[in-house]
Amino acid sequence: MYKIDKLLGQIVTIKTVSGMEIIAQLISNDDTNNTICLDHPKLVVVTNEQIAVIPYTFTSKSATIFIDKSHVLSITESLPSSADDYNTVVEEDSKELADK
Repeated sequence: MYKIDKLLGQIVTIKTVSGMEIIAQLISNDDTNNTICLDHPKLVVVTNEQIAVIPYTFTSKSATIFIDKSHVLSITESLPSSADDYNTVVEEDSKELADK
C-alpha cells in the first residue's frame, strides 16, 4: 500500500472506488481502524468544461470526515495550482461562516 503518512498535513487528491474525486487536507491515517481523516473535503467536478469544487455534503457540516480506506483507490499529493485553488475556497468558506 501507499506510504500515506508522508502525505499527512498535505493537500491531497483522493480517487474513490466509486469514481468520486475528493480534494482535502489529509489529517490522519489510522491503520488500526483502516480509516483516513480529511479536513474540509470538497468534491471535484467538471462543469462547462472547467474543473470546480463543491461541498462534500450539502445537508451537513463536513469540516472533518473519516473514510474507510477500502473505499479509496488512490491518494496523491494535489498539484500545486489545485492545492492553491482549494486553499482559497476553504478560506472563503471559513470567512463566510465567521460572518454568520
